[in-house]
Amino acid sequence: MTFAHNSWTWLLEDNQAVNINNGLYIPGDPSYKIPPLDPLHVEEIRVDDGNPNSPAQLNLLCKNINISGLANSEILKANFDFPNKKIIVSIYVPVATALAKYSVTGKVLLLPIKGDGDCNITIVDLRMWYDIKYDMEKRKDGYEYAVIKDTLLNYNISRAHFQLDNLFNGDKLLVTSHNLFNGDKLSGELYTASIASYISQPDNLFIGVLSKKLAIISRGENVNMILNDNWEDTVKEIGPVLAESINAVFKQILVNVLDIVPFKNIFPEVV
Repeated sequence: MTFAHNSWTWLLEDNQAVNINNGLYIPGDPSYKIPPLDPLHVEEIRVDDGNPNSPAQLNLLCKNINISGLANSEILKANFDFPNKKIIVSIYVPVATALAKYSVTGKVLLLPIKGDGDCNITIVDLRMWYDIKYDMEKRKDGYEYAVIKDTLLNYNISRAHFQLDNLFNGDKLLVTSHNLFNGDKLSGELYTASIASYISQPDNLFIGVLSKKLAIISRGENVNMILNDNWEDTVKEIGPVLAESINAVFKQILVNVLDIVPFKNIFPEVV
């Protein structure tokens, strides 16, 4: 990997991306106040109320979140605009998985959702653009240090998968064929029209035996399937809050490192 002054861009040898292990301390480094990066720990994220116009309207709290997958990340490109004190780093993560404890209430496609327990959110083909703005500060030791002004994390993904355990405390719906096809309300929450529309879906919608007279349906599996079928709407609710939390962790790491290391020690060819 070489550095080009004119474009302020890392040039990747043979057009190959750089594995993030080459440039970051994945296990962490206490001497630079860098925490372990895989798994990356986030205390909590909270989604309140959600967008009333969104098909997924969630009140969601996730705690003790551990995000794995950064060890397999690649730095695709890094642009350094030193005159304007800006840096943009492009990172690709093939698969990122967040495990957490959750509690949720709300609605998905007008169907109620409620529960608490373990959750798994898996993101596929995560691309992040990390925008950093900084100032320079000269200190008593005679060296200049970079001081972070602002950071912004943008992202794009190709797919997300959700698994929320213990929705509705594991309750199941007991449905008769008469109810399914005559439009009666089920359990005061789910409507037969919604359930009937899923009968043609894979067998994992049903727990037990489906016959002409009786079906036992897991409400939790039903809602998990809906979340996954409508993953883009779910990501619109959860994604920005999760990105903001990850941004805060990354920003603190930068602040810790740049507070210790003089700028010229990081970019000796520039200063």
